[in-house]
Parts: sequence; structure tokens; C-alpha cells
Amino acid sequence: MRARTDGFRELCVGINAHQLGGRMRFANHSRTANARFFEFAKSRRHTVVVVTTQAIFPGQ
Repeated sequence: MRARTDGFRELCVGINAHQLGGRMRFANHSRTANARFFEFAKSRRHTVVVVTTQAIFPGQ
């Protein structure tokens, strides 16, 4: 993960699945929302949790 800012805009964070591996690599897009993202922050540590809002089956 790389974080950058140009001093004028908000902090931008980029996640590269080729360099970092995690379960989020398997998150995919959908035309209808089927998950919600929740962010938790404590000091400089941030955690993002993805919670499904409906049943999602393999291959969907």
C-alpha cells in the first residue's frame, strides 16, 4: 500500500494486489451493492472491514 498527498487534496491510498496479497484481492464489482465497507481508525492504524448485505455464492 502506498499513501501520498500533494498538500492540497486528501490523502490518497492505493492498494496493489500484485504486490500485496490479502482477501480483498477477491472482492469484485457488482451492478447492485452487495457489501458495505466500514473503516476503523486508531491512531495511525486503519482497518477496513467488508460485510456482505446479501448471500454471495462462488462465481458471482
